[in-house]
Amino acid sequence: MKRRVKGIGRFQNEERALTMVYWQLKELRWNGVIMNKEAKAILAKIRISRIQRIAA
Repeated sequence: MKRRVKGIGRFQNEERALTMVYWQLKELRWNGVIMNKEAKAILAKIRISRIQRIAA
């Protein structure tokens, strides 16, 4: 039996890669993940830009 695997293309920039990581962690409910202030600031920026894109 052949398994189908959905591949992920290359990311154009770091923000897109971090966005994917953020949403994966959110799905996992941040199970034991601890972040520093810099990481939290990056994720806040991504969250705000996503909300702005949805609102536009």
